[in-house]
Amino acid sequence: MQISHYQLLKKIEEETKKARQEENSDALYQHLYTIKTLCEVVLDSQLNHAAFLEENSTPVSPAEGRALPLQGNKLETDDGANGDSIFDF
Repeated sequence: MQISHYQLLKKIEEETKKARQEENSDALYQHLYTIKTLCEVVLDSQLNHAAFLEENSTPVSPAEGRALPLQGNKLETDDGANGDSIFDF
């Protein structure tokens, strides 16, 4: 289940309104702690998302991305072999 940042921000705003109306210090602390927890959820999800993207987006180096062209030069040997195959004697 994925919760959007908008929904979390809305919950943070609701808790902020409740905290402003609170006169009891214990209840105020509970609202502030809830706000802190919601902020951590947003930040952790952002960090996990960034780590996921970094993990799954490994850049391809130019050497891996394309095949090397074959050269048209024949191999010249000292023993007088007449072809490119390893089976040419």
